[in-house]
Formats: sequence, structure tokens, C-alpha cells
Amino acid sequence: MVWWNVVLHVFESPSAVERFEAARRFVAGFPPGTELLVMSASRDAADDFCRAMTRDRTTTFGLHRFTLHQFASRTASAALAAQGLALCTPLGAEAVAARAAFEVDRRGLVHHVAPVIGCPGFARALASTLNDLRQAGVSASAVRTLPESGADLAILLSRDFTEAQSMTRGAIADGVRPPRARRRHRRRARRAHARVG
Repeated sequence: MVWWNVVLHVFESPSAVERFEAARRFVAGFPPGTELLVMSASRDAADDFCRAMTRDRTTTFGLHRFTLHQFASRTASAALAAQGLALCTPLGAEAVAARAAFEVDRRGLVHHVAPVIGCPGFARALASTLNDLRQAGVSASAVRTLPESGADLAILLSRDFTEAQSMTRGAIADGVRPPRARRRHRRRARRAHARVG
């Protein structure tokens, strides 16, 4: 899609009702059937907004609803596909975390978290924690020094990274670039900025 005329409208208000009404008026200014992107903090909020729009109009289609994360994933999918990769879903990340946890538990490498590894919700919480640590660039050795579950988390972080590397061989990207790729991206961005500036 090529954007020839892009107009940016900014509306600020501490009132959610006022922000909602401003967004509703903005969208209502387009003819029904116009393809519009509705982005919000949560998918539920975008869905609620679009449902409210359908009550006001006789015909509504072409409203694409995303969170910022969903939109970033969708737009990144073309670049990943060009590299032969597909984006890992949150469920896939949970599966990798669960696999890593069960493997280290089977080998007797974890102690503090061992009693809860099989509990519902553990894989989701672990996947989220490991993702946050990896995105922040926190190493397993730094986590190892933490009290209580630090040693277990360091082992899981190392094991999860190993599992993530095996995912890459399976052509799946998990959203956290390896440090080498981040450095390469920063170098390209600096070169591009130098050419523009």
C-alpha cells in the first residue's frame, strides 16, 4: 500500500470518554468501506471501539484491529519471510519454555522452581520472564547471583536460549534478535543516518 497523503491528527485528553469520542468522530469522517487501521493498548479495546462504530453506521467493513505488538509482528512478517523465517507465537514461546523447564527438571538441575514446573500457568510465566530478560540483554551469569530462584532461572535462561537457537534452525524467529543481529542493524542505521545527515 502506498500512502500519498498522510495527515496526522493528535488528540490529548485525560478523559477516556473524550478520547473515544474524538477517535469515533475521526473514523466517522471516512466513507464506509474505507480501510482503516485501529490500534489500541489491548485488542479488546480495539474490538470494543469497532463494535461501537458498527452501532453508529449502517455499513462498516475495512477496519483492521491491532495492538502495537500485533501490528509490529504483522509488518515484520514480510522481512522475516524474505529470510525464510516465521515469527514465533506466544504459544510457541510457552512451548519452548515448557520444554526447557521439563528438560532441566528431568536432569535434576533446578531445585527452587522444581515443585511448580508442572503447574498450570508456569510455562506462560516462565516464557514471559525469559523473554523480558533476553530483551533487556540480561545474561544468565547476572541472574545466577540473585537469591532464591536465581540459580534456577540462570539455568532456564541458558536452556531457553539453546532451545531458541534450535528454533532458528527450524526457521522460527522469536522476536528477540541475537546481539550480532542487533549490532548489524545499529551499524546499518548509523550508515543510513550518515548518508541522510
